[in-house]
Amino acid sequence: NNNGAESRALDVPTFTWSKLKAGSNRGKSIQGSDKTCTYSSSNEGRGYDGRAVKLYVAVYDKEEQTLTLQPAAEKGQVFALDQSVKSYEPQVRHMDTTIKNMSASEKRMLLFESFGSAKKQRALKSQAA
Repeated sequence: NNNGAESRALDVPTFTWSKLKAGSNRGKSIQGSDKTCTYSSSNEGRGYDGRAVKLYVAVYDKEEQTLTLQPAAEKGQVFALDQSVKSYEPQVRHMDTTIKNMSASEKRMLLFESFGSAKKQRALKSQAA
């Protein structure tokens, strides 16, 4: 019985795209979703040095012991998707704004208070005093 495999195959994400800037053909934004997740990404269309963004896949031939680079998106754009689960709700919502307003040293102290060794915690407390 393949009903499970068939239902998973039918639940593929659907995507829409839009231009990043109305008057330019360079750069796109994409959004998509399926039954459980949402996806989003954008691409400026240029690399850090002004060249078009390229992606290559390295193929290793064990018998010949050679490595060949194959273009994977020669005339297109590559998008790294951000994924979020629709039903996920963070357990600690009030901490979001608190953490955003903390300085880097306060965040560091909070991290070591939660996960640091006793020796590191003592050292940080003495530095703070």
